[in-house]
Amino acid sequence: MYGSLAAIDRAGFISLGETTEKQPFPAGTGGCEKFRIPGLTKLKDGSLFALTDARWEKPNDDFGGIDLIYSISQDKGETWHPGYVAYFPDSLGSPEDPKDTTILIDATPFQTDDGTIHILVNLGPTGVTTGLRRPAAGSGFTENGEGTFLALTDRYEETENQPDTYGYYLGSRQADGFLPIMRKNGGESGFYTDEYFNLYKKENGQYAEMHQRQIGTGKPIVQNVFYRDSAFHVYNTMYTLHVFSCDGGKTWHWDIPAGVCKKPDEAALIASPGTAAAAGGEVIFPMYAVDACGSRNFLLFADERFESFRRSAKMALPAPFRWGGESKPVVLPDGTVRVFFRNEIRRICYADYHIGTDAWDAPVILPVLVHSDCNFGTAVHNGRILVAYARGVGSEARNRSNGRLYAFAQANNGELVLEDTYFITDGAFSYAVLTEIDEGTVGLLYDTCGDGIVLFEKIEI
Repeated sequence: MYGSLAAIDRAGFISLGETTEKQPFPAGTGGCEKFRIPGLTKLKDGSLFALTDARWEKPNDDFGGIDLIYSISQDKGETWHPGYVAYFPDSLGSPEDPKDTTILIDATPFQTDDGTIHILVNLGPTGVTTGLRRPAAGSGFTENGEGTFLALTDRYEETENQPDTYGYYLGSRQADGFLPIMRKNGGESGFYTDEYFNLYKKENGQYAEMHQRQIGTGKPIVQNVFYRDSAFHVYNTMYTLHVFSCDGGKTWHWDIPAGVCKKPDEAALIASPGTAAAAGGEVIFPMYAVDACGSRNFLLFADERFESFRRSAKMALPAPFRWGGESKPVVLPDGTVRVFFRNEIRRICYADYHIGTDAWDAPVILPVLVHSDCNFGTAVHNGRILVAYARGVGSEARNRSNGRLYAFAQANNGELVLEDTYFITDGAFSYAVLTEIDEGTVGLLYDTCGDGIVLFEKIEI
């Protein structure tokens, strides 16, 4: 939509027109050298769709300039065609002070039966991340008699206050695609955003871009409600951005669904990166929330048009568990959702969720030693459940290294039985995601953490 990376001056998506061989994100793709946090799924036409964070400076830092890049392969991973599904040009890469930039972090893709590719990704306004300035508690939305809307203020110093004190909100999309910024006490303000939250002022019936300076270069860019120096700003918390394409990835659209927002007591609501699932006509995204009870998992259900959302109960975590983090759902033949989750136990762990009763079974600890304080990959392949994990080093499974793929069969009593272990690497192995390519092959996408490298492999099963 917006041409080459060098020409971008507003938030949105970028069609790069590049082709890469064997790997979806080799160094230099889209002008970025470092990548982390993979997502991967197979589309209805057999293509592979990969996602990752484009981390402009330090790959281990969950702050600074981070944008969301994708790549599509139509030949089972031999060649790839990348682009940015979501890009914020508030800085050129990562500036000296990471508090100056927006972030897009931890993305999960899914394609619904109508062919639409959907992505949920965590979006932090200027400097707000789980690793720098913690997201403030509360949703960032405001309610009136017409619905729930994104709250806005024209005074940046108010962004730490709860949104019920703000004087503005972002109204419903108009027929021309723009969204009016409404005064809370009634009436339009004369300011608007496009669907990418770029700011405009309406003058003589025309939408005029509002500009500010890019951090690090001074280049004019279009203001955005997620930038500190813009005329309007959102509440300083983290949001769930819904990115979707109805044409196979040629164009991308954004929205922040009001149905996916934090409860008042939740300091963070985080989409787990990598893999979603589907059951009973709904898409299932793994999530976790941070509140006074700590970090706990739950599932987010979306109807296939992504017009309504509902949350499951939170996973119960009895001793010895202290917390639960990023997770991956697998739907069993009987409709049970088996959720593998990150934890501190140093074993592969899961808990079963029952959709009909909104109830969780007690977590199960499998006798497989892994570095469980890390993300991982799961897939169902020929009736077996595959889990790709960092084995780590020694009896305490230290470090994110020694990648292995574990193949489990499900016994008649529902227990998982380890049948095979496949070697991936003895080197660095961090976040991972799996998807079935065909009857005999699965695709694996994983990152090397501090090295900032994301690697694709095909594993013959």
